[in-house]
Amino acid sequence: DTIYASSVPTVQANDANSLLLAVFAVITFYLAIASLRTDLVLTAIIWLIFIGLVVLSVGAVANSVDITEAGGWIVLLFAVLAWYHAAGDIIESTFGRKVLPFGPAPLR
Repeated sequence: DTIYASSVPTVQANDANSLLLAVFAVITFYLAIASLRTDLVLTAIIWLIFIGLVVLSVGAVANSVDITEAGGWIVLLFAVLAWYHAAGDIIESTFGRKVLPFGPAPLR
């Protein structure tokens, strides 16, 4: 019995990765619309996740290192903002008040 690392043939791996990323991009798009009623930082995080998934999906299907690298930089940017937002939530919980600003909701 041979155990295969993947059930996707190597030739189709980029297409499979692209499809997976695209599916998550669609789900994230719904979240991005909903995030417009939250704070500005969270909205930026969710939209950057969406853009990052789209760019990574395009990079995978095009087999482009440059496009994939651009998607990686977008992912790093949203990660930094997510750490900021998480820190703000934890600090607010500890101090009992907002310390780090998140900005107003883009849509009211």
